Amino acid sequence: MNNAILRLLLTALILTAGHRLDAQVLDVNQFKVTVYRQTSSAPPVAPDVPNGWYFGTYIDTDPAAGVTNVTVYSPGNGVLPLNQFSPTYFEASTPYYANETLFDADYPGGTNYDYNYEFTDGTASTYIEDELFNISTTNLYATSIPAFTPACWTAMQTVDPAQPFTLTWNAYTLTPGADLAYTFISINDHATGNGVIGPSGPPEITSTNLPAYSLNYGRVYDVSLYFSERQTPPDYGFSDAQIIAGWDNLTMTTLRTLPLWLQIAPAGTNVLLTWPAAATNYQLQAATSLSAGGTWQTVTNTPLVTGTTNRLTLPAGSVSAFFRLSTF
Repeated sequence: MNNAILRLLLTALILTAGHRLDAQVLDVNQFKVTVYRQTSSAPPVAPDVPNGWYFGTYIDTDPAAGVTNVTVYSPGNGVLPLNQFSPTYFEASTPYYANETLFDADYPGGTNYDYNYEFTDGTASTYIEDELFNISTTNLYATSIPAFTPACWTAMQTVDPAQPFTLTWNAYTLTPGADLAYTFISINDHATGNGVIGPSGPPEITSTNLPAYSLNYGRVYDVSLYFSERQTPPDYGFSDAQIIAGWDNLTMTTLRTLPLWLQIAPAGTNVLLTWPAAATNYQLQAATSLSAGGTWQTVTNTPLVTGTTNRLTLPAGSVSAFFRLSTF
């Protein structure tokens, strides 16, 4: 999420049994994506084969139309059912392609290529929207490959969540023939897929700041940096729908945060345990033995939050005790 998509474009006629599609679809977005992976401070120079290319599309529909069962048929061999994420929003992307020639054959671009969107509406009528993809060129990818700067990529491997962190990357310029361009960043927890932040801006933007405590301790995050070039041709099929075709360069990498710390100190006849208050996805646990038969029990006492630190005072007792922070 964390799992992402490239957008091709369109224009259209609607072919149904005497029906013209009238505002069931509000916007249509298609993207072709070339994927890179940054595994060191050096910028990537070639696609991430075998995960080098994919096609994606999404549409928004009129809430009153009751649209369901959306599938797009490319002029090549592509057949892509769209997932319905809400009553009005549909999205899907293909598996990765290892070969650009095969990718372009299945999902071609350029002048007079039909992408057919088939769906049913609330009356159970089936519609096929014949989108005439009519772009002057087959390729409007940015000429620059997205890459985090060497110093930034190195720092991304040991991020302290308690401190603000700035991501920095290279700039790019609008490709001749493209109508507009955007830079996107998505950050997702690798284990849960939960999105953390997703800023965007024009090609001139080369940095964004992550406020302190945007991230959790001891986590790996999937980071995606998109350079997205787009055309917005006129629509000849979806009434007044907005149509966008896109070509995205996408660089994927990882961000790692520092391990979580837990400190224990004597406090008179008690012990004081402290750990970061930002570690909201962890719980304090205790055990009386570290042997195989020992069990960890959740400590239900509520810590006192002082500034950015959890502080919990417990009786020292006469029996040995061990403590840990466990994610949940």
